[in-house]
Amino acid sequence: MRQGVPALRTKFPPAEGDSGYASVYFLFMLVLLSALVLGIGLYLHSGVQTILRFQHDNSISVELNRITAQVIDAIRNDPSPGVQCFTDPVWTWHEKTQDDYTVNINPISDRINLNFTRKNIFDKTALALLFVPGKTSADLQQYREDHGLVLSPSAYEGLFIPVNLDRYFSCYGWANINLLDEFAARDLARSLTGSDEAAERLRGTIEMLLLDRRISTPGDLRMLFGINYSELFPFVNAEPMININHVDPDLLRELLAYPDYGVDSPEGRLLEILTRREGEGISHDGISLILGIAPDNLLLHYLGSVTWFWEITVAGGNKTLRTVLCGLPPEYDSGFSETDSHAPPSAGAEIEYQIIEQRYL
Repeated sequence: MRQGVPALRTKFPPAEGDSGYASVYFLFMLVLLSALVLGIGLYLHSGVQTILRFQHDNSISVELNRITAQVIDAIRNDPSPGVQCFTDPVWTWHEKTQDDYTVNINPISDRINLNFTRKNIFDKTALALLFVPGKTSADLQQYREDHGLVLSPSAYEGLFIPVNLDRYFSCYGWANINLLDEFAARDLARSLTGSDEAAERLRGTIEMLLLDRRISTPGDLRMLFGINYSELFPFVNAEPMININHVDPDLLRELLAYPDYGVDSPEGRLLEILTRREGEGISHDGISLILGIAPDNLLLHYLGSVTWFWEITVAGGNKTLRTVLCGLPPEYDSGFSETDSHAPPSAGAEIEYQIIEQRYL
């Protein structure tokens, strides 16, 4: 019986270099995988860092807003809202540092409003010295006529010595109809109503009041503004513009020295005011008594006891939150006593406050 031929089994040796190729391939894949893992790790790390930074920035923003809200609450809950002075609770926040956050409070409307003021306050006082050499109140009036209303005193740097702008002047504040420049009134009314006719009516109303030497009271405004009352009020009102308890002493000195207001011994009155306001503060009714003037004196439309616009800044964590808070003048009530016709409603009424600007610096 024939034996079968055994199956041919040939063993081929591996091709030269195959083991090296496998090693290189494995190493390449290992490096690629490592790079991929490293890339994912870096991406995740970057994402985590971004999230952490966002959370950190957000926590700072939350704290800035929380402190700002506390300061605003202190203004709103003033136990004597008709007499705002340096002894009020809100001033305990000024320059206060809490958890590395620092607060600053600035009554920014208790100055001369360059958008609205008349020329004569410069022409008859030493305030004229605040102009740069060669400039006068006529240049101020012409500048407003050419450029209209502005939001920052820095716009007037070509007219006034810059170092004095923030100290004595502001562009925040309501316009008192008894102190409002008639041409500035026209620009203001046009911006509020969009009507040239309404603008001319307000200019003509102020011109009429000047010619008649008549001082308007809060109760006159509805009649004077007519159909434009809802558009013009409260931007134009009859409230005192500057808080006597906060105004800069040098500016106050010049207001008291204005000859037409008839304040006797203005320097002595100034010293008395500065002394009194360091204590309990001066009420609106007390101003005329201290100054020895009648309740219908025009000076009492400059000087009151309420601050209308506040700037609150809270800084910390490389961020600053700036807030401008505005007090809304109360509207005239038909039950307002005729015997108090020269006292503003704000002297005894609660003032509503609103945030009108807020941004991070």
